[in-house]
Amino acid sequence: MPPTTFPLDGSEWAMLREQVATIQALVTRKYAATPFDHSLDDLPPLQRLIDERVFDESQEDQYRALSSAFGNVVAKVLAFDWVAETDGRGARQPALVLKSTKALVVQPQKMILDRVRRGEEVSLHALLENIKAQVAKTKLLPNKIL
Repeated sequence: MPPTTFPLDGSEWAMLREQVATIQALVTRKYAATPFDHSLDDLPPLQRLIDERVFDESQEDQYRALSSAFGNVVAKVLAFDWVAETDGRGARQPALVLKSTKALVVQPQKMILDRVRRGEEVSLHALLENIKAQVAKTKLLPNKIL
């Protein structure tokens, strides 16, 4: 069964809000960061957490929380909506779907966790630019394909 998307349920929304609140509290305490507004201004304190290796690779829940805050930026800046995506076996994970076409789904948590697990550098700006390029390609598709 191929992956499919569904609206987030109440518990999934609550989890995302809790994750973002956890990261907000941390960056406020560590860096005196202003409250997140889901804009590009949220990226520097998030990137700083990564660059300063505040979390080690075993702290996947913290990386998921950071990824949720990053996902909020992607959603606002590039016009995505949060959804739940199934993996074809019934497991659900948060994902973002492009509002205009519904033809592009990205998984911020997977994007960041996969890089952390492989020991790769994580650049939130580069990830955002990559998603932006995918959006541009998606919008170039003929409507008949969508």
